[in-house]
Amino acid sequence: MRKFWVYVGFLMLGFIPTAHGADENILLFMNTVKNEHIEQIDLTKLTMAAFEGLHKMDPKVRVANDKSRFTFYYDAKVYKNFNKPESDDTTDWAELIDRVFKAAVQISPKISLKDYEAPDAMMSKMVESLDKDSKLYTAMEMADKSKLRRKVNFSSRKIGDILYVRIGSFGVNTYLQIKKLLQSEQNIQALILDLRGNSGGQLASASKVAGMFLEGGIVFMTKGISEATNRVYQATAKDEFDEKPVVVLVDGKTASAAEIVAGSLQEQSRAIIMGTETFGKGTTQHLVEFPNGSILAITNAKIYLPSGKAFINNGVMPDFCLSVPHDEINSFIASKPQGERKCEHQEREGNEEDVKMAVELLKTRI
Repeated sequence: MRKFWVYVGFLMLGFIPTAHGADENILLFMNTVKNEHIEQIDLTKLTMAAFEGLHKMDPKVRVANDKSRFTFYYDAKVYKNFNKPESDDTTDWAELIDRVFKAAVQISPKISLKDYEAPDAMMSKMVESLDKDSKLYTAMEMADKSKLRRKVNFSSRKIGDILYVRIGSFGVNTYLQIKKLLQSEQNIQALILDLRGNSGGQLASASKVAGMFLEGGIVFMTKGISEATNRVYQATAKDEFDEKPVVVLVDGKTASAAEIVAGSLQEQSRAIIMGTETFGKGTTQHLVEFPNGSILAITNAKIYLPSGKAFINNGVMPDFCLSVPHDEINSFIASKPQGERKCEHQEREGNEEDVKMAVELLKTRI
C-alpha cells in the first residue's frame, strides 16, 4: 500500500495527460505564453527550450532543430526523428514535446527514474527563453520554507518634524496605512519615503500611494497584448500632503511598482529622488498556477510613465546619486542632463547615512 501511494504522489507531480495526449502543465504553459506574454514567442524556440530541460536531466539526451523535423540523439547517436507541426496550434506542439519526452523515458535511465521532475525541468528552461522578469516557482521550491524570508513591509518614525516611512512592498493596505499615518501626524513638515529594496507589489496600491502626492492626472499606464492589461492609473484630484517636500530613497533593488512610483513623482516634479539607479523592471507579471503545483509569473505588460517613458533594463536615475563619493554629489547633478547621467546600482537598504542625507536636504526646503 505504501508503494502505491508513493507512485500516486509521483504521478501527481509528473506528466498529467490531457484528452489530446499532451501534458497539462506543458500545454497550459504554451497557451499562457501565446495569449499573455508581452512579445510573440516562436514555438520552435519554446520547444527547443523544453528539450534543453531534458538535456539538463540527462546530458546524453540532445535534440537537434532541423528544417522540418527534430532529431533526437542519445549518447551522440540518432535515436528518433520527429516531424514539426505544420500549424502554430499549441496543442500540436505540446503533443510533440510529450512524444519526445516519452522517447527520453524509454532510452534514458536518468529521466525514467525521475520522470515526475520533467515538467518543471522543461518549463524552467522554457521560461528562460521568454524575458528576464518572467519566473517559474516550482512546487518543491515553494515547499522549502527555509528559503522564505520574512520582511517588514511598513514602518515609520519621526525625525524632528520630518516623517520617515519605509515601504518594503506595496500591499492591499499600504495606501490606508500611509493615509492614516499622515492624518495622525498633522504637524510634520516633510516626508522621506524609503523604497530601497522594494521589489514592487500591487500596482493599484502603488498608484494610490503615488497619487496621494499629485494634483490629479495620470500616475502611470500599462500596455500588453490582451485588453485587460491596457490600463491607465489616475491620481485623485488633491495632493493629500499639501505640497510639502518629499524625498524618495531608492537603490538598485527598487523595482517594478516601486520604481514607477519614484519615476512618476520625479517626472511630475513632486519629489526629489535620492540613492542609486533603480533595478529597471518596468513590467507586470500575471501568476498562473499549474496542475503540478508550480507557479509561473509571466510578464504580461509594460509600465509607462505619463510621458511615455518605460523602464526596461534602464531604471530611474536619482536626482542625488549616493553611489558616488559625497564630495562629487553636487557635480553629478550639474555635470550632464538627467537622461545622460550614470549612477551605479547599489544595494543600500538599511543604510542610515542615506536617511541622514535626506534629512539634511529636507531641512533646507522646509
